[in-house]
Formats: sequence, C-alpha cells, structure tokens
Amino acid sequence: MIDPTTATRMATILHALGESTRLRLIRVLTAGEQSVNALAAAVNCPVVNVSHHLGVLRNAGVLTVEKRGRQRVYALSADLFHDGLNGALGEFRFDGCRVLLTGPPGGKKRKQ
Repeated sequence: MIDPTTATRMATILHALGESTRLRLIRVLTAGEQSVNALAAAVNCPVVNVSHHLGVLRNAGVLTVEKRGRQRVYALSADLFHDGLNGALGEFRFDGCRVLLTGPPGGKKRKQ
C-alpha cells in the first residue's frame, strides 16, 4: 500500500506531466537545457504561457532552474529523469512509477 505522502507526490508529478504543452516542453528539454525564450519559440507558444507551465513543472520537481544573468535556464531534474535505452528518449522514475518517453523529436538524441 502507498502511504499518503508518496501518493500525493506521485499525483503531483503525474498531474504536471498530464498537459500537452508541458509534454512538448519536456520533449524539447530532453535535448538539453534551454532558456524560457528558446522554449517558447520551440513550442510556438507565448513566453507568459510557457513561464506558467515551467512553474508547474518546477514546483512538481520535474525541472530545475538556474539563473544566468537575466535569463533562467531550465533542465530536466536529474533526480527524476534518466536517459532511455533501446531508442527511448528517456524516462521519469519516482516512487515506484515509471513514465517512458519514446520517439525523439526530429530524430535528435539527447546531448550528453
């Protein structure tokens, strides 16, 4: 049986992953860290909307953020995201859950 704290954490992460724009942002970030402006351009979405979605993902622990001068640079959390095997893009692993990402965008592999 899952304890209430673990269940809440799992639900928070799955909720953050359960939105199409956020999934598109995650796919872009599998290629490596990106600024908010670069992410907005990559998913063809206004910066204000992308900032909101990044905040949800960050608060769920899916992303990390680093301030570089005036920019904020986002990356997938190394605690949750792991490189994929056998052509998979990668996967999120947390509290007994595994979310597998397949099919790299544009055939590009994640930068090491």
